[in-house]
Amino acid sequence: MDKQYIPLSYISQYNYCKRRAGLLMLEQQWSESTDTVKGREEHKNVHNASIERKGNAYSIHEMTVISEQLCLFGKCDIVEAYETNDGIILPFLDDKRYSLYPIEFKHGRLRREVEYDRIHCMSV
Repeated sequence: MDKQYIPLSYISQYNYCKRRAGLLMLEQQWSESTDTVKGREEHKNVHNASIERKGNAYSIHEMTVISEQLCLFGKCDIVEAYETNDGIILPFLDDKRYSLYPIEFKHGRLRREVEYDRIHCMSV
């Protein structure tokens, strides 16, 4: 049997509303709202697939990520890569080691007291 991969964004959906995540995952149902349309438009400014060097770190925009172990896939808005001794090698950069920190842009203000927003501000 082939593995079935889950979009990374469904973690956030599940954390926000389990019923909504079920409708997305099991029945492929989605309804647009003014907020989702506005958020998608704002995200267009983020998705530019580029790499910026900042000192000994990089900002990698629109990085595709896949976890064979967790059966997840998706695109991160930005992944910040900081040079370290015990990180991973990113062959598309150089042969140095990096610790990676995913950054996700969301519409609206972050509310740390709300459980579903907390997933976006956890440290890695």
